[in-house]
Amino acid sequence: MDKPRFVLIYTVAGVLALGGVALANSGGSGDRAGNAGQSEIIKTFAQTQQIKTIDLGDPGFSQGDLIPIFADDLLTEQGGTKIGQNQGACTVVRVIDVATRKALLQCLFTLDFDGRGQIVTHGIIRYENGFPGAQVTPITGGTGRFRSVGGELVTRAPSPTEAFFTVRVDYPRKK
Repeated sequence: MDKPRFVLIYTVAGVLALGGVALANSGGSGDRAGNAGQSEIIKTFAQTQQIKTIDLGDPGFSQGDLIPIFADDLLTEQGGTKIGQNQGACTVVRVIDVATRKALLQCLFTLDFDGRGQIVTHGIIRYENGFPGAQVTPITGGTGRFRSVGGELVTRAPSPTEAFFTVRVDYPRKK
């Protein structure tokens, strides 16, 4: 079985603004209290370091396959400085057309920004022998400076081993 690539389809659904990392500190130090009720845009480039596809359903492209399981380095820009890592996996949940390998995947990604916290995304991504266009998934949680945030991840994957991410982080309002 060939090894298709899914690279954070918002890397995976959103990278609408291709470019460098702007861990845009709305509060300067990343202090959550200074960001309450605000949004922050983080742009980063993902370079795949490890990737694997596992054929778990019926033989060949089928429901249940893991496409892919991956580990990426997150960089400030293509060829830039490493600022974290992204790990994840996508499961084929609905096969639309076996011949074109068109399907819906349920994907879970964890973006780990070294020392700052993690952002978790989980959602449905469209797949057609690769990840066409921008893919968007919701932020479902986080840790550290990203604890209790919402928002979404937009991913554009120009190749099986590269992706541009745009993350919109929405900080909760103060009560």
